[in-house]
Formats: sequence, C-alpha cells, structure tokens
Amino acid sequence: MKKKSIIIAAVVVLVIVCCGFYFAGNRGITVEEINSEQMKTVSWDVHDYSVVGASDEETLYAGVMYMNDFSDAKYFIYIKKDGLPRGWHFLRSGSLTKVDGIRAFDCGEYGNAYVAINSDGTVQTMEFEDGREPSRTENVGSIICERSQDPIHFYDAEGNILEYTTLKVLD
Repeated sequence: MKKKSIIIAAVVVLVIVCCGFYFAGNRGITVEEINSEQMKTVSWDVHDYSVVGASDEETLYAGVMYMNDFSDAKYFIYIKKDGLPRGWHFLRSGSLTKVDGIRAFDCGEYGNAYVAINSDGTVQTMEFEDGREPSRTENVGSIICERSQDPIHFYDAEGNILEYTTLKVLD
C-alpha cells in the first residue's frame, strides 16, 4: 500500500514537472512588457529613440520603435492568445526605413496592423471603418501605428488616397 502511494506521488510530481516545462515556453507577456522586450532587441541608445504602439486590448498589438532623427525604425506585432498559453505572444518584427511607405500586415483572424514612418508628412488623414470615434483623423503625426479589423484609408494633403503594401502574416 505504501509502495503504491509512493508511485502515485512520483507520477503526480512527474506530470507537474512536465506541465511546467510545457507551459514555461507558452506563457505570454503582459502588454506593459512588450515595449521593454522589444527594446532589448536593439543596440540604440535609450535617449535616441522612441516607441509607440496601438492595441485593441483583445487580439492584436502593433508597435514601432524609431530613432528620433528617423534614420532607422523597427516594427513589431504581437497577438493575444486565449486558453492555457495566455498573454501576448510575439508574431513578427522587421525593419522600416523613411522610404518604406505604409505597410499593412494581414494577421488573419486577429485583424490588421498598419505601420509607417511618416517623417515627410505625406499622410495627412486616416479614415477608419471599424466604428471608432472619430472615424476620421486629420493632421496625422509622423509615426503611424494602428490596428483594426477593418481597412484603414490613408490620404495625402490634397485628399488623394495613398496605397499601402499588404504583407500576409497569418491566414
């Protein structure tokens, strides 16, 4: 009887240890940790760059780190998973330059992330179709970092629509 109890206890401990190893790699991070995690990926001086991000709090986070002189920039995208591997999980990152234009990242069921270095002020207006108020933003600042389930339209100072490049991240 005592031997059986020891075997059961050993199996329970083994299962707990195995679950711990499995979930350790699947634990997401909090939204507050995203920017600090991304800051570790660059060798830039902390006083020379800024970070902006946009999130819908439920599914998709898009961020941009950029040098204050707009000489270099990096985008990063995280998705929020439900179930046991809770929290925000890294999806994709890459470099942007001044001439990159507007990039839309199609993240499948998680929605779209839009990022651009708008240092020359080409983008003056954004129009949203996802029901947010206001549905139109004018005099857009230099960095564009948005997320949406629906398309976002970008316009220059004369009201011409600006095309963007869409990259498929998830189906």
